[in-house]
Formats: sequence, structure tokens, C-alpha cells
Amino acid sequence: MSNFVVLLDSSKTSQNSDNFQINFNQPIKFNGVPHEVGLRLLSTWFTWFNVSADYGNNIFKYSNDSGFTWETATIPSGNYSIDQLEDAIHQLMEANGDVTIDGGTGVKTYDINLAPNYSTIRLYLELTNGFQVDFTAGKLNELLGFTSAVVTASSYGTSNVNITNSVNTMLLHCSLINGAGSYDNNISSDILFAFVPNVPPGANINITPVSITYIPIDRLDYIDRIQLRLTDQLGRRVNLNGEDLTAWLHIRPRKLVNYMK
Repeated sequence: MSNFVVLLDSSKTSQNSDNFQINFNQPIKFNGVPHEVGLRLLSTWFTWFNVSADYGNNIFKYSNDSGFTWETATIPSGNYSIDQLEDAIHQLMEANGDVTIDGGTGVKTYDINLAPNYSTIRLYLELTNGFQVDFTAGKLNELLGFTSAVVTASSYGTSNVNITNSVNTMLLHCSLINGAGSYDNNISSDILFAFVPNVPPGANINITPVSITYIPIDRLDYIDRIQLRLTDQLGRRVNLNGEDLTAWLHIRPRKLVNYMK
């Protein structure tokens, strides 16, 4: 009865790092013995975006003359906090000349500002001097907690800020698992491991489980390929934007428990 350690590294393929498959030159043979798989190590980067064209939430449309004319700007794709998103919007406004600069101090003043209220988890959109924001263009409103409407005066959002774009948990899917011991709520799944990033955007994520959870493999003969796929808890693709993913798997004979003793 054999144990196997398998290192899967997307950098050695030309495939997307969030969804890649490794084919073995020589199959791993089980010879009729039940086996199970667990994750020993996962390494990748916190490089997925919360603002991008993929989500349709990178469009910012505003008016500087009470709605008579409108400017539509594209926010560069990235992973933003509220403060960083405000900076990006201010840069777009500045490019359009929509900024007031104090001649003496050089201090810049903008007529659109984002002020998060961390007690209520709502965002205050401050509008002055006839500026308006059209949240019907794209889905930026969903990130900021506003309805799809034109905002003509300073106001709070109607729902909580969703700056993570509803990404709460990362799920590592593995083709060795086919519902034989893994469930997503009440539905059988191929989820091998779930984690929440504990590093800031742009940083390296290194996970080495203290206690490995092993999940049964539903084949008794052999395996000649393994596919790994990374999604969020809603099943959406997690685009690592060119950064790689490495996983170290441990495959061992399944420990069968006789409950009739």
C-alpha cells in the first residue's frame, strides 16, 4: 500500500493558473485499494480584482452641471479599498478638469467624495456644486451599496458596502473528488479545501494546514490526470491575473473504520 505526494504547479503549464490540468506520463496505480487525498500546501497570490470589466463595475458616470452633460470614465481594473477607489475616481475627474486647486496652498478639492461609515457599513456619497452620479451605468452601485439610479444630492447608500464584490471564501476544487465525501451545502462537490486570505491584496498566500482533512477518491484503478480549479464561494472564477498557483497533495490509502466492532 503506497503513499504519494504530488506537486502541481501552474507555472510549468501554459494554462490559466486558476484552472489547470496536469497529465501524468505514468499513471498513479491504486490496484483496487481505496485511497484519499488531502492538501499539504497551497501557495498563490492575492491578485484577483474587485473592480473590472469582467464584473461590469468599472464604469463611473457623473455630471458636473446638474445633469445636462455627462462624463463616462473607466476605472482601471484592480483590487480597491474605498479610499483607493475614491482616489481613482478623483484622478479621473482631475483628467477631465473637474477639480478645484487652491492657488496658495495647492490643495485640491473635489465635488464627489466617498465617506464610509464603519459603524453602519454604509457609504456616504458627498455631492456638491451641482455634481451628480449615474449609477445606472454598470454595476459600481452594487459595490458601494446604492441602487441603480441617478444620485442628485449627497446621500447614504441603501445597503451595506460590498467592497469585496461578495467574495468571502476561496474554494480549491480537485478532479480527484467527485462528491465522495465533499459537499457544498447540500450538494455533492469536488471541493478539496476552503480558505480565507489572511494577507492584504498583492501579497503571497501560503497555506499549510496544521491538520490535514482527507477526502475519499472515487477511483480504485489509477489516476492519469489531476485538475485544480479556484473559485469563490459563489462558484465564480477567481482570476489570478497571471500569477501562479502551487499545490502539494498527499494521496494515501484510505483509513477504513469498522463501526461493527
